[in-house]
Amino acid sequence: MSSLEPSLIIENELRVDGKQLGSVEIYLRAKGCEYRKNNVGCVFCSLQDLSSGGLPVSGMDMLQQIKSALTLCRLHNHSPQDIFLRNCGSFFSDNEIPAPVREEIIRYIAGLKQFKRITVESRPEYIIRSAGKLKKLASIIEPEQMECFIGLETSNELLRNEILNKGFSGQTFMEATGILAKNNIALAAGVMLKPPGCDKADGIHDALDTIYFADEIMNSLNIKGRIIVTPFYVAKSNQVTVPLYHNGECSPPSLWSVVEIIKASISCKHPLEVNLKIPVTHIAAPSSCPQCSKKLADSIELFNRTGDRSIKFPDCECKQVWRKSIK
Repeated sequence: MSSLEPSLIIENELRVDGKQLGSVEIYLRAKGCEYRKNNVGCVFCSLQDLSSGGLPVSGMDMLQQIKSALTLCRLHNHSPQDIFLRNCGSFFSDNEIPAPVREEIIRYIAGLKQFKRITVESRPEYIIRSAGKLKKLASIIEPEQMECFIGLETSNELLRNEILNKGFSGQTFMEATGILAKNNIALAAGVMLKPPGCDKADGIHDALDTIYFADEIMNSLNIKGRIIVTPFYVAKSNQVTVPLYHNGECSPPSLWSVVEIIKASISCKHPLEVNLKIPVTHIAAPSSCPQCSKKLADSIELFNRTGDRSIKFPDCECKQVWRKSIK
């Protein structure tokens, strides 16, 4: 595919400041994750499939990718007011997206006067290194909201670093969150449900612990934002998780576990979303049984649009089987 076209576009409807708005997630065909290049990378991640494979991509080409994505949205009669730019790495890494290119991209999107929220992604260490440059970027967007996604995944240090190989501490996450708060940039904290290393019950407990860990940090720093739960899936190209999956050592969670997370996180102060959109080819994904999987997924998407935890999720006989499996 041409470097003038993004790798993937996901059109959606999400809740932004209590309102249901059109959203677009654009996976830029960019250089890819610097951390993966230097440190093997996060064991579960296969987003490098959507990158340029390390080949340089100019700022002009990345801008054209964004323009192409928004043109496609118009052709689909989709009018997003929320945009999530994903470069399959860190937006604030100078080796992935140089500072002048970052500013050019943000100026272009802000100049459209279309988006209420503009989200980028980054590992926390690049936020810390870019601390002196963030205020300028956020000021370009104001009065609209800039937001940064950080894939925390789990509050368990051992699980995060020894098993998932994320390569940063909870303290680094907190420091980066503090820098975002000082620069009026919101946080989207990423939480993984049932990552490798967790069984069904542990996966639920770990996700809830992580949701409240992130929520407490965000409350203490008075930072706006949301918490995005992504259930684990097995990407076809992942050389670590595919063998583990075939050996029965890891598997995606049940959609009933997702429902449990939604219901059990009711006292979380920040909005919660569940990301069921899988951007890469995969061999295993979150599900329940053939009779209820689609209905459950549709209800979860309705929750994402409304934030209403009183939604009546469909019932099914397989729920009791799942319930017994987590005891």
